[in-house]
Amino acid sequence: MNLRKLMYTLYYCFVISFGSYHMAAAANYTVDNTSDSGYGSLREAIISANAPGSDTITFDPAVFPPASPATIILTSSLPAIVDNNGTTIDGNGGVIITGIDNSFVGMTISSTNNIIRGLQLNGLRLGIEFDRDTVNSHITTSSAERRRGNVTSFHTIL
Repeated sequence: MNLRKLMYTLYYCFVISFGSYHMAAAANYTVDNTSDSGYGSLREAIISANAPGSDTITFDPAVFPPASPATIILTSSLPAIVDNNGTTIDGNGGVIITGIDNSFVGMTISSTNNIIRGLQLNGLRLGIEFDRDTVNSHITTSSAERRRGNVTSFHTIL
């Protein structure tokens, strides 16, 4: 009798927990201005992309044309990318990210499964820093100032 009660209890717990499970939804965010913060900014897009789900951040080509890149001037580090479901940031070659005094890190990646491409980084102490157990993250077709240690992995310059 006790075994039967245990089996029913386990079955009931399984059904309840299965019904409460849901997949994290993927989202697309478009940066449509060069502001450091606020609606439509890169900073706001990263904050939103840190919610669960595989997300993509792109840049409006009317504002960030590859033939004539637009500049985002940061006053502080961008929020760290922390969602392990993966975030893609695709600058398409039309985005320059710069700091005001070479005193801070532009972007920190503290999660897995990320892709960063098409960004130009300068005027920052470090352009992109991979923090801790970052795996399966890629930086492609991006550029940064030479010999400045612009990409590091847990305090190792890449």
